[in-house]
Amino acid sequence: MKAIRRPPPAHSDPDRQGAPIVSALGTKLAPLIWLIACLFSLLLGPERGLAQDLAVTRIVTPVSGCQLGDAETVSVEIQNFGTAVPGGSIYRLSYQVGNLPANEEVILRGNPLPSMATFRHTFSFTGANLQAEGLYTLRAQVSIDGETNPANDILDGVVVENFLPSVGGTPQSPSAVADAGAVTLQGHHGAIVEWQISPDGLRWLSLENQSASQGFSNLEAPNAFRALVQNGRCAAALSSAHWVSPDHMFEGDFE
Repeated sequence: MKAIRRPPPAHSDPDRQGAPIVSALGTKLAPLIWLIACLFSLLLGPERGLAQDLAVTRIVTPVSGCQLGDAETVSVEIQNFGTAVPGGSIYRLSYQVGNLPANEEVILRGNPLPSMATFRHTFSFTGANLQAEGLYTLRAQVSIDGETNPANDILDGVVVENFLPSVGGTPQSPSAVADAGAVTLQGHHGAIVEWQISPDGLRWLSLENQSASQGFSNLEAPNAFRALVQNGRCAAALSSAHWVSPDHMFEGDFE
């Protein structure tokens, strides 16, 4: 009796069975699988090798001002551009004034820091010495284990200026009796905002002059001169008043 060969059942090849179905499902599920992987990355944190990227985005204080001190508070703003940082993570922060040694703090942050979130840190030790008048360049840095983008760890070149209080000074002239001449301001600190003139020392008229000298001519009666001075962000200060009388008021007095 002749044996009859039966054709193999459909999909009997285990290597081929269901292959098109799996391929189709993989294509459709790829976005979902990627999303699940991202969620797990946010939950697992840096201890599982995830990308950390902290950056100093702003030096909040100190700012330019009048009569800054020798222990100005330093505060910085930090933003997390990487994955979420879990609570209990260790941060290293520092700031530097000019070429002086950097001041560093190591902090243990209890709360987690979500991705793109910010927080502000105020350094707890003695503040920055900005007492002398002038410009100061500040630099701040943050770092954390697993940092993947050290390029934005540092914020440099932030300029803070300290101004000493305005001093009005004293106007002077070669003679207190003259029909024409000039009054010169001495002993002032700051820029001259304007000169002022008064016939009685009570009512003052502004003169559009910001130079160190104020000229006058054809005086008909005694007039007082003074200057308004302002240094940077400090409050303006007035000079003392200087009186000048015209010559003709004294003609014939000694004849």
